[in-house]
Amino acid sequence: MIELGDQILSDVHVTAIRSGISRGYEKGLQLVSRFVVNYQAGERREERMKEESEKDSQDDVNVMTDIDGDLVLTRKHKTKDVITTSIAHAMQTNLQDVGMQVWMGCLLLCNFILSNHPRFENSTVLELGGGTGLASVVMATTAKFVICTDESIPFSWSQKDLQLLSDVDVIMAADVVYSNDLTDAFFTKLQHLMKTGKEKTCFITTERRLNFTLTDLDVTCKEYDHFREWLKRLETI
Repeated sequence: MIELGDQILSDVHVTAIRSGISRGYEKGLQLVSRFVVNYQAGERREERMKEESEKDSQDDVNVMTDIDGDLVLTRKHKTKDVITTSIAHAMQTNLQDVGMQVWMGCLLLCNFILSNHPRFENSTVLELGGGTGLASVVMATTAKFVICTDESIPFSWSQKDLQLLSDVDVIMAADVVYSNDLTDAFFTKLQHLMKTGKEKTCFITTERRLNFTLTDLDVTCKEYDHFREWLKRLETI
């Protein structure tokens, strides 16, 4: 079991060189890494939207998983249109400050956004627990407007902000359910948000972290099980 004082390091930073993430320079206690984002721009985007719409209407959904049951995601198309964004992050943190790192769930969400960019073309998007902000930066390459939130920085909503919040039709969150208490708080808030304003769709990605525990004498992930219990509970509402 991870204690509050334990230091945690995301696999994203451990495998940064292999995954194509370029480490930049140190800034105080943080590191700045460069992420290269492929996106579809201009007229090519409109053409690709039409092609993907026609293709998706013909293809069956084919979900691949690895030996651990985790999703294997491949990008539908690679393009020559790229942007490079620099993200300041911590190399390791305690459990309370893990939002200062980039996690695999965030990369999965980014990949999903880029592979399905027509879906978000005219959306006003709210990210909950944005952390370093990488997913919101990627979403901003296609969405009409993106609101990135995190509890670490106090913020007062203006009337203009509240109006934009009422226009939200997509909510997203990556790796914000790594403890049962946070999962309860997240879904409680999410239910409230889903009932206000416009009809919304929520996209959640999370990494299932398997660990051997002395309590169970087995490899388990009880936090993920608790997350799945919430999903089953919401299906009955």
